[in-house]
Amino acid sequence: MSNSIYTLESFVNFIGVSLSRKSVKEYRHCVKSYFEFLKKKNKSPSSLIKTDILEYVSFKKNKGLSSSFIKTNFWAVKKYYKYLVKHDALDRLTFLDVFDDVDLPKIEFKSQKVYLKTNVEEILTVFKKDTNDIVGFGNYIFLLIMATTGARRAEVSLLKVSDIDFATSHITFYNTKNKKPRSVKMSEYLVSNLLKYIDLRSKKSQDNSDYLFLDKKGYKVSIDAIDSRIREYCKKRNIKISFHPFRRGFATELANARVPIDKISKILGHSSINVTSAHYIYSSDLDEATLMYNIFDGNKIKLRDSIKNSKIILRNEVQNTMPSQNDILKMLTNLNDNVGSLKKLFEKPL
Repeated sequence: MSNSIYTLESFVNFIGVSLSRKSVKEYRHCVKSYFEFLKKKNKSPSSLIKTDILEYVSFKKNKGLSSSFIKTNFWAVKKYYKYLVKHDALDRLTFLDVFDDVDLPKIEFKSQKVYLKTNVEEILTVFKKDTNDIVGFGNYIFLLIMATTGARRAEVSLLKVSDIDFATSHITFYNTKNKKPRSVKMSEYLVSNLLKYIDLRSKKSQDNSDYLFLDKKGYKVSIDAIDSRIREYCKKRNIKISFHPFRRGFATELANARVPIDKISKILGHSSINVTSAHYIYSSDLDEATLMYNIFDGNKIKLRDSIKNSKIILRNEVQNTMPSQNDILKMLTNLNDNVGSLKKLFEKPL
């Protein structure tokens, strides 16, 4: 096996295919920190043992870092070793054994800002709807899209006119966090305002760009510029807004309207309903729904326990008795089948 497979750059190039730049940057920083930790111990990432991971988590705890940051580091390191497993540079059983039952600090739940319908209406009344002002009307449209589709700020800022289908009233986000296109139905109110904005935009555009948002001179505007001009507008009117509460509020309103949590998760573009329920929905109606969907995790838990028990039995048999090669082969086959089943469950989307 080539040593290049273990390098940070190889890992970053691999995850760069499916993750956003921001996520790749975060993973890179965390894994680099882990490499530096190993270097001080004169150890290599290729020789993985559980003690290294436990000591690394303990090292981060002792530095007084937040629970969420420690968990982020742990999951980044785990993703690095998953990458090695996929490239046959690490045994799958070793991976499961090392990362099983690692004691991570509990994250304290902090109340997050949520913009519900009434909050959104109050915020939007502050912004101009002047159909002759490309910047002011653009800011209004930007926030309106976020509030009525649950899209992320980066997804909205990179929208193109061609991403909007007025025939079906759908808007498609291509620059998503997981790089998978996501189409969302538009409200009639959003459609009517978008039509007015695009009409204004077509008169002001100077560079024939397909991007939806333009600056006052009629040229494509960057995400940072949109961010700055909205914050500056708010500052002059002595109000404060954040962008992500629009997304949380959108999800919460859907939950309050009894929309199933799996559908909310798909609309938001999440990989798991657990992310949706834990971080994006602030509703008392979700407990039962979350428990119902977590049934899918039951098979994973059972298989993990089965793999653990099989490893214990195999180790005891080898140490305490002299089993035949045939008996060992049967036990290893059973263990391998369980590992394979577990791997399929983790790869299968809910």
